[in-house]
Amino acid sequence: PPNPQPHHNVVSAVRVIEILSDGIAVLGVGIDTLLPPSSRRHPSSPTPLAVGDWVLVTPDPQSTTSTSTYPYKLHHILHHQTLIRRTAPGNSKHRKTQPIAANIDTAFVVSSCNQDFNVARLERYVAMAMDANVRPVIILTKRDLCELGEKEEGEAEEEESEEEREELREDLEWMKDYYLLQAKTIANGTVPVLLLDARGDEPQTALQPYLRRGQTIAFLGSSGVGKSTLLNSLGNSTLAATAAIHSDSGQGRHTTTRRRIFVLGESGDQGCVLDTPGLRELKLVDSKKGVEEVFGDLVAIAQKCKFNDCNHAEGTPGCAIMEAVEREDGTVDEERLERWEKLLEEERAMEKVKIRG
Repeated sequence: PPNPQPHHNVVSAVRVIEILSDGIAVLGVGIDTLLPPSSRRHPSSPTPLAVGDWVLVTPDPQSTTSTSTYPYKLHHILHHQTLIRRTAPGNSKHRKTQPIAANIDTAFVVSSCNQDFNVARLERYVAMAMDANVRPVIILTKRDLCELGEKEEGEAEEEESEEEREELREDLEWMKDYYLLQAKTIANGTVPVLLLDARGDEPQTALQPYLRRGQTIAFLGSSGVGKSTLLNSLGNSTLAATAAIHSDSGQGRHTTTRRRIFVLGESGDQGCVLDTPGLRELKLVDSKKGVEEVFGDLVAIAQKCKFNDCNHAEGTPGCAIMEAVEREDGTVDEERLERWEKLLEEERAMEKVKIRG
């Protein structure tokens, strides 16, 4: 229904729920409308509008009817409590900062239990969330790929021996344990990890502690990992389109093309959920804090190095990191060390490049 004719002296608080080509979709008490596209930037904020921002709007006196396309105009962008952002894709010398979402309480970092699982990518998402002071929770979906379903068991009984079926079960169990173990190594095991099937009622039960009035959850992850399926399960309806993954690579197809907030439950009593497109490129922005939290154990060891500017290279005298590696007692995993060093190298490179927000 059209918005009622507003009084021109009223200031209302609304939330940005989606940014479209023809305007900014906002939602508030008695307000569900578009702001003009020019509202993306405003003198009241140094950063462009992001989905999740709270803004103040006033009725536009030039809008003479309740059916006007833009009955309200932006008055002020309120300071966001959190802002998840990344470096915009591309190879320009002047890299721009791209806001992903504002005022997020918890980031569900989603990955699937298939060949597209990538612990380095998960570490980047977790670091991005931690850098924004957003609580990360890792969700591993497609658990059914690591289980022998009833139909598969029935088929196997006709074609395979009991020994072969047991071997298959053990292989699938090993895969499930592998994904869980890899995810639980992130941030030295301080990030909660949930393993579930994104379909059906399980997400409602497993994620209920995070779905409360006044809380906003953001789904982050690659295409095809089950973010939109999770959203549909939580909303008990088809809120977002879904598509099958590529069977050969396990990679997903882009079905979500824009960031959008959905209100769950009766009048938001289960909070809000932000669905996001998969990011093909994820480079962090000024992420020293987030990286240090994800690799806090390595940072603590590095502080024991003889030299403050130690590069942790093999043969470096007094390097506590290399000494830990050489002990081979599991204190330092070499692959994880390489991922940490790669992020540090990116951070140093970014410091040399002027980033425009």
